Amino acid sequence: ELKENVLTLRMASARLCRADCTVRVENTGEEECGDSVASFESSEDKFYALISDGMGRGREAAFTSGVCSIFLQKMLGTGNRAESVIKMLNSFIRSGPSECSTTVDLLELDLLTGHAEFIKCGASPSYVRRKNNLFKLAVQTLPLGILRGSDAGRLSFDTEPGDVIIMLSDGVTPGSEECIWLLDLLSTEWDNDLDRMTDKIIQRAREAGSRDDISVILARIEPLTRL
Repeated sequence: ELKENVLTLRMASARLCRADCTVRVENTGEEECGDSVASFESSEDKFYALISDGMGRGREAAFTSGVCSIFLQKMLGTGNRAESVIKMLNSFIRSGPSECSTTVDLLELDLLTGHAEFIKCGASPSYVRRKNNLFKLAVQTLPLGILRGSDAGRLSFDTEPGDVIIMLSDGVTPGSEECIWLLDLLSTEWDNDLDRMTDKIIQRAREAGSRDDISVILARIEPLTRL
């Protein structure tokens, strides 16, 4: 744009990748589901996926995780920084009329660069399947609403085209940090169809005796052609 001898050049960044995502939550059917899941993009070219698991059972757990999910979607969707939003959410939960807490497993993917970061608060391990290799991402933290300050663990990495990010609630492997059947399934019985793979994980978890709510998110990193 040339105006009064001043040349103004406006440039926009092109996205490097996108996330092909499958999100599934299965209730036990006995009480209200305590898990809340979501995937969405922000105004700042970032993709988010989250699992929130309300501590306890029934209506209170469902309400806490639901509020958490809605709060994160609204705040992150408009471009707020994840670290600040998590701190605000922790204060919000602690200020409630009853003692309650919830886990947060939050994936933030920069669609312009392919850089990804997990923010985990009491959440189960996640996995990244890259070609024929499986990587486990875990950090020991407490759920939101327990401490005055949020106990959030951060894990960051650069994605590659074809990577599949696997997020699971603790209903998949209740009380088991190292789950042999899950590692075998993700390593040797992998199905590139994300919907079928999600069904396999839920079915195997039930067969292994899980009686908790189960949440599964699978996100494949797909490259975008640059002009």
